[in-house]
Amino acid sequence: LGVDSIAWQYRLGFLDRPASELETPAHRFRADPHLSGKDGGHTIDLRDLSGKGVNLLGRLTARDNTGFSVASDLEENLRFADDFAAQFKKNVDRFVAADENSKTSCALRITAGVDDSPVIEPDRLTQAARLKLTDHNIKTIIWATGFSFDFSWIKFPVFDDSGYPIQIDGCTVVTGLHFLGLNYVDTRGSGILYGVGADAEKLGALIAET
Repeated sequence: LGVDSIAWQYRLGFLDRPASELETPAHRFRADPHLSGKDGGHTIDLRDLSGKGVNLLGRLTARDNTGFSVASDLEENLRFADDFAAQFKKNVDRFVAADENSKTSCALRITAGVDDSPVIEPDRLTQAARLKLTDHNIKTIIWATGFSFDFSWIKFPVFDDSGYPIQIDGCTVVTGLHFLGLNYVDTRGSGILYGVGADAEKLGALIAET
């Protein structure tokens, strides 16, 4: 409807959802949708990319000097992405139907029609267990894998079984040890610019009181 997913998450209240409302603590680490700002912004659909010639693979499991081994979890990951997108669209549709302001602002886009046709379905999704660099004439590799947490330098027992800090409003059981800027320190927005400022203000007030 011409509005990016973060704006919809804000309208739907997702960015203010506390960690206590998650189905499981593991959902703190769920990935965000793949988006692009190119040409005004659009969703990056992996099945569509596959249909255009991108060779999709499963999760990397091992590597050596000649190539890589990958897991056979590609289809599982694509189904997860498809289900996530479908559920998100349903949430937006319900919100628009119930909210008069959104209903009015989205009316022109809805009546104009939105391309809801299925994305290009590739004839075959690669499920190779091994990718040999020389076989595919691969000479350059660009890793774009994001980042992960590394709290190994913190020697206090303030982490749960998944290695995530145990805290309330950024405060741990160790006096003077606080966390800020992580996803779900307080809410979904804690790890992004939208929410970290409010968390910092709250944590600063708590530190000032001690």
